This record gives sequence, C-alpha cells and structure tokens, in this order.
Amino acid sequence: MSDRYSPILRRLVVDGTPERAFLAFVNGISVWWPKGFSANGENLTRVTIELTPGGRVFETGASGAEISWGSVTDFEPGVRIVMAWWLGLTEAAPTVIEVVFAPALDGTEIGFIHRGWGNQNVGQHGKFDAAEGWDRVLHAYRDYARWHAARVGPDTTTTIIASRRLWIATEAVLTPVDIRFFLPLPADGSWGCRYEIDWPERRRVFTMFGADGVQALYLAMSMVGSEVYGSDYHDDGTLMFDRPGAGYGFPVSANDRDQLIGHDRQFF
Repeated sequence: MSDRYSPILRRLVVDGTPERAFLAFVNGISVWWPKGFSANGENLTRVTIELTPGGRVFETGASGAEISWGSVTDFEPGVRIVMAWWLGLTEAAPTVIEVVFAPALDGTEIGFIHRGWGNQNVGQHGKFDAAEGWDRVLHAYRDYARWHAARVGPDTTTTIIASRRLWIATEAVLTPVDIRFFLPLPADGSWGCRYEIDWPERRRVFTMFGADGVQALYLAMSMVGSEVYGSDYHDDGTLMFDRPGAGYGFPVSANDRDQLIGHDRQFF
C-alpha cells in the first residue's frame, strides 16, 4: 500500500486502562460505531472485529447480510490493532488503520493513524479527515469508553477465571497449548467472555457474547472445544489433555458432537 500522501493522525485520551480501552474498542464497536458510517445506515445491527490474524472486519444488517470493511493484520491486546481498511473505499485500493493504546495519567492515550493513501484512493482522503469523518467516530468511541469504564467498576479485563493446558506430542517433544478464560463482562445488554488459545503458530483471541455471564462463559468454552476438535493437531492425533484419545474436557456446539472422543463423548 502506497504512502505517497500524508496519513490522517488523531490523538485522544479515553477513560480506563489500555487493556480496558482496547476491549471497549474491539468488543464494544457494535455499540459505539455511528450507524451513519456504515453501508446499512439505520439498519445496521452489528459490527464485528474477528480478533485473530487475518480476521474479518465486517458489518451485519437487519437482513443478516454481511458487508466487509477490512481485515485484521496485526494486534496485541491492550497495545495496538492494525487493520487493512476499505470501508468507504474499494477493496482493490485499501488503506491501513492502526490504533495504539498507551497508559496516560488520566486514562489511556489513543494514537490513531489512517495511512496507505495512494493515487487510487486519495480522492476519499478528505471525507475521512473532516470533522464529520474520523473525529465523529473517535468521539463516539471516547464516550463509550467513559461509560464502559464507569459501568464495569474496578479493572477486571485481565482477570483469568479458568485455564487449561493441552499438549501436542510429536516424537519426544511435548509442546504446551495454554487456554485461558477471562471474567465475563457486561457489554450493553449482553455479556462477553474473552478467551485465548496459545497455538504454536499464533495466539487466538476471541470473545463470545451471551445473555449473561454464565451463557457467555459456556459459549466461549464451546467455541474453544469446536476449535480444538477442528484443529490439525486433533486430526493428526498429536493433541491431548492428560493422555491421548481421552478428550480435552470442553463442550462443543451441537454440529460438532459427532467428533467427540474419550471422556468428552461420555460427558458432553
């Protein structure tokens, strides 16, 4: 992506720690994103950032149809997120958005960079740089971050409530696969439960939403189970919990129950 033209730069301070501000940005985007900045307008029902390398960024309208905005190219929770971006542009001439989260005396300083402007897309530069462009979007995020920080109380965004270590056994080498579940938190009428899976090639981070904390946690556990059973390590028989073939101790979605092995088949 070209950098022939000046990037759009913004700085602002939001309430909460960098970890909390990051989660408010990613997990709360359906709440704070202005509907006018979408293809569906008032019919916008959800915005999703799939927090994994190559994860999709997209909107969902009232009809259920999805419209792509971009993709996640890099991220570090509580530190930064980088996305290829083509909302308001064309996918053939995307730009890059980078959002950086840094501790500040009175909250978190947000560094916002919209770069990658070239001859094919610079004609749209002005609408993003205008007061009704990114300024409006970021002010909406700042207001939501303030509300979110006040509602959840003491910072619990990094509180791990459960963890499990699986193993990949290849010849004489055991490679750990650590799985962590974080405290479910309220998110504008629903609850979100974040989880992480440390696969050897990458860290998978995602959040599942439910009607309350219990449902969000159960859905997160089920998603982990489906991902574990859908992994190449399960398929080649190298993945295990306490012993090969005994299962992993996670529920799965109804569509994946025919894949269960060992104790998982008995209990789930």
